[in-house]
Amino acid sequence: MQIAGDGKGEVMHFFERECSLQRRHQKVIEEAPAVNLDTALRDRILADACTLAGGLAYRGVGTVEFIVAGDEHFFLEVNPRLQVEHPVTEEVTGVDLVEVQLRIAAGLGLPESPAVPRGHSIEARIYAEDTAAGFLPSTGTVEHLRLPGGETRVEPGVDEGDVVTPYYDSMIAKLITTGGDRDAALTRMLDALGQSHVSGVTTNIGFLSDLLDRAEVRAASFHTGTIDAMDLSHGEESTTELAAVAGLLWLYERREPGGVGPWTAWDGFTNYRLAADPAAVSPVPSMVLHGEGGEWPVHLSPLDEAGGLNLRIGERTWTMGLGRADGSRALVHLDGRSLMAGYRAEYRRVSVDSALGSGEYEVRPYLTLAGMQDGDAGALLSPMMGQILKVNVSVGDVVKSGDVIAVLESMKMEMPVQAPFDGEVTSVACAAGDMVEKADLIAEIAAPEEAA
Repeated sequence: MQIAGDGKGEVMHFFERECSLQRRHQKVIEEAPAVNLDTALRDRILADACTLAGGLAYRGVGTVEFIVAGDEHFFLEVNPRLQVEHPVTEEVTGVDLVEVQLRIAAGLGLPESPAVPRGHSIEARIYAEDTAAGFLPSTGTVEHLRLPGGETRVEPGVDEGDVVTPYYDSMIAKLITTGGDRDAALTRMLDALGQSHVSGVTTNIGFLSDLLDRAEVRAASFHTGTIDAMDLSHGEESTTELAAVAGLLWLYERREPGGVGPWTAWDGFTNYRLAADPAAVSPVPSMVLHGEGGEWPVHLSPLDEAGGLNLRIGERTWTMGLGRADGSRALVHLDGRSLMAGYRAEYRRVSVDSALGSGEYEVRPYLTLAGMQDGDAGALLSPMMGQILKVNVSVGDVVKSGDVIAVLESMKMEMPVQAPFDGEVTSVACAAGDMVEKADLIAEIAAPEEAA
């Protein structure tokens, strides 16, 4: 409940914000007003918030938080400050809460007229984190940043070239959309997320799109445990679909209609074709996408007259096409479904944010792969930038699969680095207190026969 007090016992409210969509007690989506709160209960909670603030002779702008269960409400805490989600209150009331703060500080008292709510507003927090890995913080340099314009209120915390470090909260931007009703605000938010893309660090943009399009969110039947109960892995199917989208967008951006050769021509492009049927998917992949989750060989057919093609990864084949693409945002068609995606395609890299998730890939044309070897499976690399809290092993120690070799801390989160198999520690590359970059070597483990 957003309140303001003059320090003399007078208090006014600016209605409520709904903030049940949380992960690890940190808010992800906020909206105003709360659509799953009946009028009588809202009035009781607002009255309690004002009574509490009046009894304290509260001075300034603040928020009184409550938890609701059924038709009961319970006091949680008072935040004597502007909160991250205050823009949704400003959007639906038309009140500048910073101005209210300054009026009170200057001794001018509270606004003369009570707030009148109108419409609906939603805020989405963009975090630098890997949702599929349990909201693991992501650090690194923001190589590309695209956020929406138009009617979307955008409050960014980073620019291109900035480094996201482990020392601060992982939120890097806020998007706020407002409409005449909740459906309009939701539609605008999904469109705004489709216009957003960040590369260089992993973000939750794809997760936000998926979350807001879920049935329980659209029906406002969510609760504080909704996100915790979600399957965040996207599953192998969604992971492969995301790679297929990335492959299609990379091909589109690398097209050169007047070019010559299998890697330059988009119109009719696939690769060195070995199939007898000119419309069939080639048995030889055009490229292999390499990302954190594995690798995906991409097989293609030529473009058909409508500009579509068949794309195969593994045993799965999609009929795909582009509704539109502008170099940073695309409408992708997959087997009759439509998907909005933010993307960035470079010479040998492509990154994508969509409801399927977020992914960054190295693109390797198939013929360049000969002779390339896999890395050493016993090399334990840092999963993120951070500080080593402790190292539990020394060279020569025998470890079991799952043993914690070291503990890394980033953005208030501890991450254990575990042994992938039974073996012997052959090297330790860091000590407690060291700062490491993502993919820095922490230790090496050899299987017993290798150590012998």
